[in-house]
Amino acid sequence: MWPRRINIDESNWIQTKDECKIKELYMEEPMIWVNKDQYEIVKGTENSRMRNSVAENLPTWIPAQYIANYFGYSRSGITKAVHHFKGPYMWATEFENCHSTWKYTEMPIWVDGVEYECSESYYQTHKPHYSDMSQNARDKRMIIMKKGVWEKFIHAENSDDLLNLLVSTYPHNLVAVKHDAFWGFDPEHGGENQLANILMEIRSEAIEVMQRQLRYDWNIDKLWSSYNKENLPSGWVLSEHKSYLLCEGSTAKHTKCLTMDPNHKYLDLVLQRREPTNIENEPGYFNITNLAEGFGYAESGYKTAFKLAKQHQLPPNFALLCKTRVQSPEVETFMQFTKKYKKCYINVVNSIGFAFDAKSQPDYIYFVQGKRMHEFDSHLKNMFRVMFAAYVESGCKMLVLAQIGAGAFSSLFPGCSHDDPTEYLTKHYYPCLETVWRELKIAPTIILMNENPKLPSIHMLKLACPNATILKCEKFPAVVTQHVRLDKITKKVSLHKYTDSRPDTYRTDCYELSDALFVNAWDPHSVVGNGNYNDYSLDGFIGRYTDMAPMSFQPTNPNIPIIDANTILG
Repeated sequence: MWPRRINIDESNWIQTKDECKIKELYMEEPMIWVNKDQYEIVKGTENSRMRNSVAENLPTWIPAQYIANYFGYSRSGITKAVHHFKGPYMWATEFENCHSTWKYTEMPIWVDGVEYECSESYYQTHKPHYSDMSQNARDKRMIIMKKGVWEKFIHAENSDDLLNLLVSTYPHNLVAVKHDAFWGFDPEHGGENQLANILMEIRSEAIEVMQRQLRYDWNIDKLWSSYNKENLPSGWVLSEHKSYLLCEGSTAKHTKCLTMDPNHKYLDLVLQRREPTNIENEPGYFNITNLAEGFGYAESGYKTAFKLAKQHQLPPNFALLCKTRVQSPEVETFMQFTKKYKKCYINVVNSIGFAFDAKSQPDYIYFVQGKRMHEFDSHLKNMFRVMFAAYVESGCKMLVLAQIGAGAFSSLFPGCSHDDPTEYLTKHYYPCLETVWRELKIAPTIILMNENPKLPSIHMLKLACPNATILKCEKFPAVVTQHVRLDKITKKVSLHKYTDSRPDTYRTDCYELSDALFVNAWDPHSVVGNGNYNDYSLDGFIGRYTDMAPMSFQPTNPNIPIIDANTILG
């Protein structure tokens, strides 16, 4: 993965709805890039054509033959190179390691923790002795030069400028015509052009990285434009995602899709097509025009798949396992208190509940109107199986559970009302949880019930998961600032706020909630967070305080792997 975000010169690029490609420079003869630092040199030339038409317009590409004339070189080397490489080529002094001809200042580089004056300094320090002409020495020279040049183009102070210039030369050959038959192309004898070969390798990778970055930036901007203003995620999420998505250490690379049916024909459709906001399955909560223009669809993949199945089959259920940053005033205070880390990260599994909050919901149509409530428990059990597969995959020590589907989603569930999900919880949620719990080979020993639940729920959870220690905790994100203590002598497990003084570390084990897997009650249609600051469900709170919105959306995080939960559960 590319180590950092690139400051891209977008004037080099053409972006359309379906592609992102470089503006190719049409040329009929070899060209040399001349930067502004060469103004006095070019202006002072006796070649009036160069002086009058070029000097005032630097930086620009200049025909190589003009440069040859200026310095009194023969054009034969240019002609030989064009013939050898079967067409015109490009070059720039910025691409060289040494600058005897043009004025140019190399920037320092760092390699393996050591600073060098420039890439050439690094090369000269580490290259084999010039008298060693063995194949091993040749190979070592290539390795050392490549490492130095890569550092120059990736980490040097001016590396973004160098990369943009390098990319602008695509798809033409790079050729260094000089008296060096190994690193360049000798004007009399030809050569291997190895420095240019290294640069063209860097160019290929940089183009791929820039294309991805431009597409991702474009997609996240399109996603943001599809929200109504009052439903947007937090402002820091946009910059966080753009800055780190393509870089080493990005949390987005930890996102995984887990499902019991990885080969379902509609899985990709449901994963890729998410509405920014879906509340009671009603229109008007997002900008449908911008969504359609940006991504080519106007409704969630869950709805589309249900229609394609002619309402005879529900789309596949899945969960997204994410590692996400949490940012809120409470958490920021907590981080200052702990003094361990600058940022707070947690693991979250976004589990999709079944929606009975509106008669237009596919789940309501399938189960209630279609008179298939006898199938409901089997679907709910699979939701739990996927959730516990995510727990095993995460490697976490604890589970922070939510009563998925027991909030607004249960308002039209048979036997329930908007304020009373008892029928759903007592006859479906906890019995199904108990069945799946008995199947598990790896189960959490500590379960925290989120959102400060009522005692009947704690009692039912203890019955469903008899071998686990059950604790109730505060709402998100306050719960993130708590920790669990296990007394080694009494074996008592307890939950404490971060302001509590720490006990004797020899008598207790303390577990931060960063070691827990948080369960988010997600919905079938939306991006994680749904209405964010305008949504007072668990998903809304998790959305407004984390950066999971772009991580959960396939167009802004397109490398999400799909994992078969069956193989994890065994």
